[in-house]
Amino acid sequence: MSGAMRLYVSTRPKPLLLRLLAACHADLTKTQRMLTVVTRARLGAGFGGVAGIFALFFFAEIPRVSQDILSKVPIIGEHFIHEVPPEDNPF
Repeated sequence: MSGAMRLYVSTRPKPLLLRLLAACHADLTKTQRMLTVVTRARLGAGFGGVAGIFALFFFAEIPRVSQDILSKVPIIGEHFIHEVPPEDNPF
């Protein structure tokens, strides 16, 4: 042990997934990295979509947002069209 490095050898059998990936000559670290990237991308897209929808409905009372954006949404667009009756129009 003086100066020599001792290697750790596990006596535990490898899980089935690791054995299958090793049999197919796949790089496990690259696979794990891709799964992490895909998971983070899906999570970011979900949070971004929710934040965008929240922002639209939060600013829905601003006339420019309700007329230009929200009134053109197919299902809920009729809710955001506000017509002023002629007797209430000052012009």
